[in-house]
Amino acid sequence: MNKIETWNRRTKTTTLLVDKAEGPAVNMEQGLIDIKALAYFTSMSERLIFNLMKDPDFPRLKIGRKVLFEKKKVMDYLVRKYGNWVSSV
Repeated sequence: MNKIETWNRRTKTTTLLVDKAEGPAVNMEQGLIDIKALAYFTSMSERLIFNLMKDPDFPRLKIGRKVLFEKKKVMDYLVRKYGNWVSSV
């Protein structure tokens, strides 16, 4: 195998790994999301979300050091607590 074939094989492998990694991230309607994705979907800063997490009723799942959220539950919490302005997000 020459250098070009090796490089092509690595590129294809890297591309496949990236495609697989981006697959679940694109479909964020299901499952759990991290704080960066939650900040993106709610148009809030990460710092504001951390401040909201001080409320014991804020929906979150902590696994070790990682904090994960269900988008639907967080959106329901924000609508319940702050009103309908969030539902348009």
